[in-house]
Amino acid sequence: MKKFFIVVFIFIFLSSLSFYTLYTNYSYNNYNKFAKIGQTSDSKKIVFSAGSMKSEDIYNNLKIYLDKYNANLYCLIIDNQGKIPIYTNYVYIDNLKLFNNFKLLNGRFFNNSEKESNKYLSTIESSDTNQIGSIADFTGQKHLEIRTLKSKVDSTNLFNRSFYLQVDKSKIDFLIKDLETQKIMITIASTDESNKDF
Repeated sequence: MKKFFIVVFIFIFLSSLSFYTLYTNYSYNNYNKFAKIGQTSDSKKIVFSAGSMKSEDIYNNLKIYLDKYNANLYCLIIDNQGKIPIYTNYVYIDNLKLFNNFKLLNGRFFNNSEKESNKYLSTIESSDTNQIGSIADFTGQKHLEIRTLKSKVDSTNLFNRSFYLQVDKSKIDFLIKDLETQKIMITIASTDESNKDF
């Protein structure tokens, strides 16, 4: 009888451990997708150069061509001011299919009418009406947010950093040439440097 209980206990323990491992792996992978949003095999790490053009002017020109070419743009900014760092992905998303493979703890994703709004997603739930969804926080050590690029345009240094551009490969050269006509130059980082931000 004692052997039977030992076998049952071992079976229950191993089953619980397997379930916990699978759940932890699933949660971590989902969190990592949000943390590295935009950093995919078909995205390019880029840097903008627009002389003394204001951030708002750069943004207004960019959105025309991002919409024209059905492109997405992402920028990760890390704020280390508080006890827990805040990792904020600022996004301009024209192709909402990006969110098809993501899971939220609750709420919803952006829709087309909100790509220039103050709506956001966060690992910290709040009563803020602009928060439209909650991201499951696997690590508990990072505060992750996804906000629209428009909500950060007032920052004078917004376009003095690297971004990830996601656009159909057949359209990237046309996008770059169109932006050059507006005096906005794009430099594409080498593939060795493409996925080293997070």
